[in-house]
Amino acid sequence: MPSRATVIAGRLSAVALLCIGCANADRREETARAPVVAAPVVAAVAVVPQYADTASIDARVAEIDRYLETHPGQVSLYASVEGQAALVPVKDSTAWPDEVSSSYNLGVDSLGRPLWHLESPTSGSGDWYAIVQHWFAPDGRTILYEFRISGFSAGCTDILRETWRVYLDPAGRTLAESRRYTDKDGTPVHAEDCERRSDDAPAPKASVRDLPVLPK
Repeated sequence: MPSRATVIAGRLSAVALLCIGCANADRREETARAPVVAAPVVAAVAVVPQYADTASIDARVAEIDRYLETHPGQVSLYASVEGQAALVPVKDSTAWPDEVSSSYNLGVDSLGRPLWHLESPTSGSGDWYAIVQHWFAPDGRTILYEFRISGFSAGCTDILRETWRVYLDPAGRTLAESRRYTDKDGTPVHAEDCERRSDDAPAPKASVRDLPVLPK
């Protein structure tokens, strides 16, 4: 026959188990009654590229060039014509009007934001040919400027080809620049004694708003 102590110990164990079950049930009930609080939603912040170094600018320019090459319909043509104040839209490269003093190309993205601007002034003498280009950040500010000119009578080679490139930081200051001189075959030329037309090139414009052609 079990002793009184054994019986009491068994009863206490059963009570303890019942109490644990009661506590678990209470917690489940409290959990069921507790309001469901949604986790706070953290808004995604868009990262806007600053294009503050030459590597990111080169990547942006390459992207623009690829886009416009595969979407030629995003490039509009214009001409400045002697005697007319406003630029003249040009249907295509076969429809340039007479007396053009400069031709312009404007490349835009699918939202109409300017990507690239080209100006090619006409040489009255015919002894040089120039191209002035600007590439833009999404907000329209210039990130890369390039002036190219090829001409006779440089005094150091038959034809001197000159390229001046300027990278601009977000404040519009010169980040880096380079100058390159070659002959007609692309061979580098030491141009210290040449008549360098790029020395008189126009300075880069800060944004597309400073250029003759604005997006539609």
